Amino acid sequence: MEKLKAGLIATGFMPKDMDPFVTLEKFAAMGYKGFEVLMMAQGMDMATRKTKYTEEEALNKLHELGMEPLTAMMMAGPDGEYDVKAIAEQAHRLGVDRATCMGSNVAQYGFGFLDEPLKYDEAMKQVEQLERAAAALKKEGIKVAFHNHDEEFRQCYKGVPYFYLMAAYSDELKFELDTGWCNFGGFDPIQVMDQLGDRLCAVHIKDYQNETRLVERPKRTIVRPTFTTPGTGVLDLKGVLQKALDMGIDYAIIEQDNMNNLDPLATAQAAYYNMKETGLVE
Repeated sequence: MEKLKAGLIATGFMPKDMDPFVTLEKFAAMGYKGFEVLMMAQGMDMATRKTKYTEEEALNKLHELGMEPLTAMMMAGPDGEYDVKAIAEQAHRLGVDRATCMGSNVAQYGFGFLDEPLKYDEAMKQVEQLERAAAALKKEGIKVAFHNHDEEFRQCYKGVPYFYLMAAYSDELKFELDTGWCNFGGFDPIQVMDQLGDRLCAVHIKDYQNETRLVERPKRTIVRPTFTTPGTGVLDLKGVLQKALDMGIDYAIIEQDNMNNLDPLATAQAAYYNMKETGLVE
């Protein structure tokens, strides 16, 4: 039986006091084969945008470890538009066929950075911009994927969750479903995966406990989940992995925004074992 490969995203898993490739070497030894996002493997300081390694050095080091990059990144400009040429060039350099937008403007309200939700026209503008980029990048052999948070499921316009409007008002846009945020947003990730069909191109495996916590943000106090090692919370881990495998997804990519009782390395190891124990992951 074919199995999913294990991957992970940098979020939460790259200790700042450790060389990124010392960390990645440990992940590779655990059994992880894929990594998002390369800029964190470059040792990028998110405040200064300075990197310890060049992109070429980082890519070579990643390959030496037997790992591969999984996606290019999409960063919108001040006008919300995407530099298609630059994204295509980055994807080709990395040897990937996917570029991912890691969040929506709508999510900024859920994360407490806006006083009130975006208006319908403002929210739908990003869908139009992503769809234009997706149509253009398709000609370059690159899929554009959108990565959700919970707010895209919570925020409704005309009675419809924004996530579903994104899918309904686009044709070329694909989705990288964050199963934990989807679940926390009140929807069954397995059902959503089924509904997306061939629009689904990747999955993030994220888990959380039933306990929530209040977090003070610039505009207001928000409710956040208590993230935990995949397989130790509310997520139907085996069900999600089986659905991904059935749908032809190649990687189960773990993500954990904040650590719980384990440090990043222990969490990654436990998550890998929990996924492997299902019999669905290499």
